[in-house]
Amino acid sequence: MKPNLLDFDAAALARFFQEQGEKPFRARQVLRWLHQRREADFCAMSDLAKTLRDKLAAAARIEAPQIVGDVAAADGTRKWLLKVDGANAVEAVFIPQAHRGTLCISSQAGCVLDCAFCSTGKQGFNRNLSTAEIIGQLWLANRLLQGARPISNVVMMECPVALAVSLHAPNDALRDRLVPLNRKYPIAQLLAACNRYLEKAPRDFITFEYVMLDGVNDSDSHAREAAALAARVRCKYNLIPFNPFPRSEFTRSGEERIRRFAAVLQRAGVTVTTRKTRGDDIAAACGQLAGDVADRTRRAARRIHALKEVRA
Repeated sequence: MKPNLLDFDAAALARFFQEQGEKPFRARQVLRWLHQRREADFCAMSDLAKTLRDKLAAAARIEAPQIVGDVAAADGTRKWLLKVDGANAVEAVFIPQAHRGTLCISSQAGCVLDCAFCSTGKQGFNRNLSTAEIIGQLWLANRLLQGARPISNVVMMECPVALAVSLHAPNDALRDRLVPLNRKYPIAQLLAACNRYLEKAPRDFITFEYVMLDGVNDSDSHAREAAALAARVRCKYNLIPFNPFPRSEFTRSGEERIRRFAAVLQRAGVTVTTRKTRGDDIAAACGQLAGDVADRTRRAARRIHALKEVRA
């Protein structure tokens, strides 16, 4: 199969053009067509010689994931379902805000973590996406949003820029049930890894993501435990109101309960933010993205029966 130019960064594209016997400036020209004008047709790259355009058409391709679904929410949030191969589709979401436009993109088909409160995790996991499949989501969104609010922020999993950790519970017993990976890497190991990360981190704190589940992890005592963890690692908490999905075992904590939880943390000197829910009417909010995944983990066949014990 011909190489996909969306797989290449600037250096790789320069090497590709060198292999084609072309000058480095040609790579820069194509890079502008590709990422500034979002052009996928070599024939439209008018400042390239026709012989080069023909050569590129024969030797390479520009191919983003295929859009198979496009829905918009009442608040302007927009969600795309993107087919990445014959067995897998992922979702990307654009969230327009007053001073920025945020794009949430997928880096995997499914998720390995299997968090009990997340629709993505319930899809199971098949594979990591390629560079072109990840960059292609941003490329497509920029192309489709031309003339609208520009994308200023990109959010994705597993990117070593500013670390956000899915905590969701302040003790091992509860986190074992909500985030099964905790059974392999309990909180003490997680905090040790966070402190090692902070030694070389681009920021001087870690964000702990904490989904608020009514009657499960949202009591004042849970908040005090969360504050105690904050004394062991430089961090802030981002409280996330739970977003429901079909067959979910949980409900969202009430606004007053979330406020009281935050107040306990703040009195302990911990910085707290509460995420605003966007796009939940089209299942585009945090924890609702699912897509269609060929699950290699066979997760659906072994759903964790212990979920009902979470409220015990």
